[in-house]
Amino acid sequence: MLCLGPVAEAYAQMPGQSHAFGNSLEEWMLKYWAWIFAGADPDTNGEKNVVFLPLPAGEQTDDDPPTFVGEAEVSLSVGDAFAVPLWFYGGFPEDDPDLFPDELFVDVVLELTLDGEVILDSEVDDLSEYLIGPAYYDEPVPFGSVEIAWIKGLGIVHHPLPPGEHTLHLFVYGEGFDTAFDNTWYITVSPH
Repeated sequence: MLCLGPVAEAYAQMPGQSHAFGNSLEEWMLKYWAWIFAGADPDTNGEKNVVFLPLPAGEQTDDDPPTFVGEAEVSLSVGDAFAVPLWFYGGFPEDDPDLFPDELFVDVVLELTLDGEVILDSEVDDLSEYLIGPAYYDEPVPFGSVEIAWIKGLGIVHHPLPPGEHTLHLFVYGEGFDTAFDNTWYITVSPH
């Protein structure tokens, strides 16, 4: 059994395939993406003390590969955990999930840091523990003029953070999609 003190706990995400706060990682990511596809209303961004972090509005750089850089400011209350996708694909009803093998997701270059501490690193960690899908919606979810029938990818649910200012940073590059994301969330945790 691993026991984490208050400082270490602040930097530990939930184990990838745990049932944190009553749902599996797959269930949390299905809920997360349904929220995103519905417009990411900040008044409905989570449940059961798990907040969905919004995706930063990324701007494409001139880098090769194409890299999307974004930032978002987020406010959480003490006791709020958070869910965030790391690398995902939303499948259209006509898409064949077999064309998106696990390797497209688990073989990415990924580093996730919280307040400068590495909490997930593709060079060290087994990303298959954070892989979900393909996970299907009961009915396809509208997303603009299309519908999303299933999702597949990597995600986390993270323990609540202590009060104060925090910085979550994600860099991820997927060779199979030849795209990178460089996202930063500035998180303020307030007592009330």
